[in-house]
Amino acid sequence: TRGYTAVVDAEHASRITGSTFAHDRISADGSLYRAFGRPPVNEEEGTTPIVLALHGRAGWVRPLAGDRDALGLTGDGAGILHPRARFYAGGMQSVRGFAENELGPRVLQARNASLLAAGCTNATIADGSCDPSGVPSGDLFPRPVGGSSVVEGSVELRVPLMKQLGGVLFVDGAYVGTGGLDSPAHGKGAITPGGGFRYRSPLGVLRIDVGLRPVGSERLPGVAAV
Repeated sequence: TRGYTAVVDAEHASRITGSTFAHDRISADGSLYRAFGRPPVNEEEGTTPIVLALHGRAGWVRPLAGDRDALGLTGDGAGILHPRARFYAGGMQSVRGFAENELGPRVLQARNASLLAAGCTNATIADGSCDPSGVPSGDLFPRPVGGSSVVEGSVELRVPLMKQLGGVLFVDGAYVGTGGLDSPAHGKGAITPGGGFRYRSPLGVLRIDVGLRPVGSERLPGVAAV
């Protein structure tokens, strides 16, 4: 109901640390809780205050060219970011209204067999000229690929309703970028308002939240999976 938390994490991966992948990564996460009205006298009796909860997260990661040889890549350029080093948003602990990790850059995945059945060939799949419009929608699966930067925040107002039961109003938002700090326009973001309930049971706090996600069409690049 009151206080704050703050975490800063810095990470370096390279041959020096025994890693095949090479990157520099930094992230920060913080929360602030402010109680209004009379402080709780007895939580078992439901005498809890109104609480304003703020949360923020930001991060950035940069691939290093030092992993190109280890990964079998030729030529010059940046390295490859491991999926676990990337940033994602969406889910109950992030932007509610989106499924886990579903807010951010995504691709539309189709099995190789589905593309061949729709009239593509192995050659057109390999050179990117395959037209996947003939693939049934049930054979297409959106997959999050993560980003190289993230900015995320939420504002939550927790109001006691009755014994052991409280209500919540919130606004969540995040932006997951792919171009780094020098090109922030590449990426995807959203703001999702919503509400929910909290019930303090003997087993812990049970929560249900409903977030309203933006509705609209989206163009996704397609990839083939064996």
